[in-house]
Amino acid sequence: MKKRYYIAYGSNLSREQMAFRTPDAKIAGTAILIGWQLLFKVHATIEENPKKNTPVLVWEISGEDEKRLDRYEGCPSYYYKRELPVEVFPSVVGSRYRLPRWSMSWRMGMN
Repeated sequence: MKKRYYIAYGSNLSREQMAFRTPDAKIAGTAILIGWQLLFKVHATIEENPKKNTPVLVWEISGEDEKRLDRYEGCPSYYYKRELPVEVFPSVVGSRYRLPRWSMSWRMGMN
């Protein structure tokens, strides 16, 4: 089965909330979205801004977790998904090294 990854910001940074929403999810590491800005409109969102960077948490999720997130986030009517290559730093204490770039499904913006 192909691994899936989810870029989290806002309330999806919470381990407790994600355990409820996505019981199969595991933290894969962290990343920085270069050229993206975190904004708070009605809910948290991100928008392209070449002068800003946004730190995010990266979750490894199952196919069922992705379906649950789609329902929770109101995808595609409220949030939509987009793929983005990101360099991930693993969540292993004492290690920070480059990994292959992964394409990740993530929620961004409101339609």
